Amino acid sequence: MGKRLFKAATLLALFLIVPGAMLFGVQEKKAEKPLIAVKIKTTTPMSIAYLEHKGSYSELTPVFNKVMSYAMQKNLELAGPPVGIYYDDPAQVPASELRCEIGVQVKGKPEVDPPFRVKEIPSQEVGYALLKGPYEKIVLHYQEIINSLMAQGYKIVGPIIEIYRVSGPNVQPEEYLTEVWFPVAK
Repeated sequence: MGKRLFKAATLLALFLIVPGAMLFGVQEKKAEKPLIAVKIKTTTPMSIAYLEHKGSYSELTPVFNKVMSYAMQKNLELAGPPVGIYYDDPAQVPASELRCEIGVQVKGKPEVDPPFRVKEIPSQEVGYALLKGPYEKIVLHYQEIINSLMAQGYKIVGPIIEIYRVSGPNVQPEEYLTEVWFPVAK
């Protein structure tokens, strides 16, 4: 008799309580607003002096330091905040094979010494979001941004570009402000 009562109570819970809870959960999710504001814009061309890097994205601090030191040493005329261009997805590419370029926005096309290079990032349409916090946490929002862009009918057509609006050794990681660009097309 006890087993039968337990079975009946379990079935009652499955048929009455669980669907009710699921229904309320679904309603809450439909009412939720996206956590990240994702917008579309056309960028202006940007020249950058940069270094190529191959290896883990978590090992970029020395690369940033080298780029910033070089820019100051060579008196490069800066045109904006530092930039990172990320070509590979760490979920699909081994850390030792990840490719990126770390640079600073510069005016014109200054002469630089190898291994530094200068290139222009052309004007392009991007989906973008402004993210606050440590770099290892902002990347957790990338899938949400991609999903939002895809829901708007866009596809990603180029590498992710990060513009480091507020960063540096005198800024707490929780205060970092990074504008993330996803080049897009319909």
